[in-house]
Amino acid sequence: FQYSYSHDNSEGIYWGCNTRGGNNNTTGIPDPEDVGCTLRYCISQNDMGDLIFFNYPSAGNEIYNNIFYIKSGLSSKIIHESSAKNHTYNFFNNIIFDIGNATYAWGSGSGVQTRNFKNNVFYGIPVPTEVSSSDNQILTSNPLFVNPGQGTFGINALLDGYKLQVNSPALSSGRLVSNNGGKDFWQNTVSSLTVPNRGAYQGAGILSTESWASNSLKVYPNPVTGILNVS
Repeated sequence: FQYSYSHDNSEGIYWGCNTRGGNNNTTGIPDPEDVGCTLRYCISQNDMGDLIFFNYPSAGNEIYNNIFYIKSGLSSKIIHESSAKNHTYNFFNNIIFDIGNATYAWGSGSGVQTRNFKNNVFYGIPVPTEVSSSDNQILTSNPLFVNPGQGTFGINALLDGYKLQVNSPALSSGRLVSNNGGKDFWQNTVSSLTVPNRGAYQGAGILSTESWASNSLKVYPNPVTGILNVS
C-alpha cells in the first residue's frame, strides 16, 4: 500500500486482516507466514480508532516513511496488536504528529510481538518502552512540516503542507530501507544509497514564509518605471 491519503475515517489506514481464501485453506485458521505486507509513503490525517492494527498472525510487516497526523480532540490508537496472535513488524522513518490524545494498544496475551522500531518521530505523544527499547534514533521534537493538518478532500487534496521545512530535524535523518519503491508520495526519487528523510516527503527542505521574513530582502530600484529587481 503506497501513495495513499486517508483522512477522517472511523478507523485507520492499515489493518492486517490477511488470510488465505477458502479454496486453498479449509481450516479457517489464518496463514501465519504472511510476509512483506507493506505500508509506505502514505498520509493519515485525523483518522480515528486503530491507525495500524496487527490483527491476524503475520511474520512480516513493513511500515515505513508514513505520516500520522492526529488533531486536537481525537484519541486515536497509533498501533494496536491483537494479544492472542504472533506478529513481526518493522516500523521505520515514520512521523507521528499528535496534538490530540493518541495512545497505543500493545499485545499482552499469549501472542508473541516481535517489534523493530527505528528512526521514527514521536511528536506530542509519549514514547513507551515498547518503542524506546529498540529505537535509539527517536526524535521527539517538532518535525517542522510546512503547514500540517490542512489536507482537503478528494484525489486532488492539497497536501503540500506535509512537506518538510529547510530546518526540519527529519531531513536526512532516516534509515536506509532496501527495495524502497523508488518514489515518495510526491513522486520524488528515493535513493537506495543516500540516507532518507523521515516521513512521506523525500525532497529538499522547503523555505517557509516565516523563513523568508527572517532573511534580508532587497527590492530595487525605488521608484520603479521598468524592471523591478528582487534579491
